Amino acid sequence: MITSKELSLCLKGSREYIQGANMLIASMEAVAQRAQGKSIQNLNFSINKMTAKNLVFSWWEKGQPLAVHREPIATCFFDLEGVPYEGGLVENKDSVKMRVPFDESLITSRCEISPIEKVIRLIDTPSGISPIEILVSMNKALHYQVYTIPGDSQWVFCRWESAAWPINDEMAGITITLEQSLGTRLTRARVELKKELIGRIYFSARNSGT
Repeated sequence: MITSKELSLCLKGSREYIQGANMLIASMEAVAQRAQGKSIQNLNFSINKMTAKNLVFSWWEKGQPLAVHREPIATCFFDLEGVPYEGGLVENKDSVKMRVPFDESLITSRCEISPIEKVIRLIDTPSGISPIEILVSMNKALHYQVYTIPGDSQWVFCRWESAAWPINDEMAGITITLEQSLGTRLTRARVELKKELIGRIYFSARNSGT
């Protein structure tokens, strides 16, 4: 059986595309609403393409002969208390209309960065911003301190992996450490709090508008 839901999404700040963090949040909220209290585990969420279109998220038990019928904007794999699922997000024809403010400096001003060690640390948690949005902004700031990319490219969030979801709201002291460059346009970083692995976050250098 396939389950589908049109997601409630918005554009944030000056961006002309939906943030990957918001795709992830809205998708997992849809799962949680149908999961009857089951915990989300072993999450792997990948963003294939940026878009400003409204999105429909569909998910199903892994191994069932079901799939989205259009090229997905994003895909995911996760478990609900040991039962594996997979899913995908596809575009609707209509564009997202709503836009809300988003000030990354509320996050980055609360961070310490060591470009030599390739580490960024959050000193205290800003209010009103989701944990994954905080992590994406932190990692973006770290990338622009560590790497140089062509002027027509930008660093974007493209993948999240974690053993559990959601991320705890209390994030003071959380660190992101760049641990591997996968070629010249993809990176992997580990997210830790008090030396405990929270997850891994991937960024890609994409040409503007893609």
